[in-house]
This record gives sequence, C-alpha cells and structure tokens, in this order.
Amino acid sequence: MKRAVRICGIFGIVIGMLALSACDLSQHKEKKKKKRHSDSEMVVDSRSSTKPLSKKQSKEVSASSGKSGSGRKIRVFSSSANYSHLERQGNCTYSPRNLTDGDKSTAFIIPTPGYTPLRLTFKLDGSRVRKIRIRNGYQKTTRTFNDHGRVGYINVYAYDGNEYVAQLYAGDTYDINGIEEFDLPRTSGYYNRIVLEFPSDELITGDKFDELAISEVEFYR
Repeated sequence: MKRAVRICGIFGIVIGMLALSACDLSQHKEKKKKKRHSDSEMVVDSRSSTKPLSKKQSKEVSASSGKSGSGRKIRVFSSSANYSHLERQGNCTYSPRNLTDGDKSTAFIIPTPGYTPLRLTFKLDGSRVRKIRIRNGYQKTTRTFNDHGRVGYINVYAYDGNEYVAQLYAGDTYDINGIEEFDLPRTSGYYNRIVLEFPSDELITGDKFDELAISEVEFYR
C-alpha cells in the first residue's frame, strides 16, 4: 500500500514538472514573438542600431520619420560633388543642384562610382545644424529607385570656411524609398559648410544600372 502511494506521488510530481515546462516554453515563444515584432518596427528608422534593409525589403514609406519638428529648414547657397554627374538627357538634368530643389522626381546621378568616396559639399548660411534629411536613390518612381544604385553609409563633416571642425555623424543608411532623418549632436556649432561622404565599398547596387543616385538633401536648425 505504501509502495503504491509512493509511486502515485512520484507520478504526480513528474506530471507537475511537465506542465510547468510546457508553460515556460509557451511564455518563451510569446516573448520571442514580441521581440521579433519590436525589431520589425525599428528597421525603418535610420537612427536605430539595427541592420539596413536589404534591396528586396525596400519599400515606399511615409515621411513621418522625417518630420522636422520645431526645426526650420536651412538655406543652401550651393552644392557640389567630387564626381562628374550624368549628362543631360532631353529635359532631364542630373547635376548636384537637384539635391536641393525640393523635388524628389529629380536626382543627382553619377555614371559609375570609382574607388574614391563620393563627397557632396553644401555651402550654408552659418546656421546651427541639428538635422539632415536625405532621399536616397532616384525616387521619381519605385522603378527608378530599384533600378539605380544608392548609398549605404554616411559620414558628416563640418567646416568653418575651409577649416575642418568636426565629424558630426557616421552610420548606415537604409535602403528605403522615402525620407531618412539623421539627428546631429545637440552641441553642434554654427557651420557654413557641410560635407557628406559616402564610402565606395558601402554602396547598394541597382537592379539595372551602375549609376549612383541621390534625390534630395535638406538641413534643419
């Protein structure tokens, strides 16, 4: 009789442990599911630490992540590049001036990037720069975006005239057909020249063309 009671007791403990393990496993799966959901919400933010989206994952996104908030747009007096741009084709031009015309259907395009990093230089009015907004690639249509190459990494340098002052930002861009916003340090000073540098080994290849494109660049105080 005692032996039967002992066996029943052991059997009950085993059943209880199995039930507890099943409960823990269920909670673990739920936590993993929530974490994956959280990560998927972060990939569209260029300021997060997650990896850039792949070319297949690229999609049209709203400009909500690129709101300027209370900042005001800074006037750009001129823009230039260290690469020659694509020649005019009919009514379409591809010079650096397209970067600051406020029109995403125009773009600065270079025929074939070399080993030298692309450097874009912008002459400003000496304002305190707090944000940079970029439309990466040729964003006239979804097709032109996918067909042309895009930049994959950005360095931001500040100058006072011709004198180098500081590096304000370094990090990945995202393969997104939309606006990306980059917050600069709150301690940023007053600069009249900003240089954006894009390393040649961090470029995203287009589906059809070797050409590299950027549609818009804006600065906010």
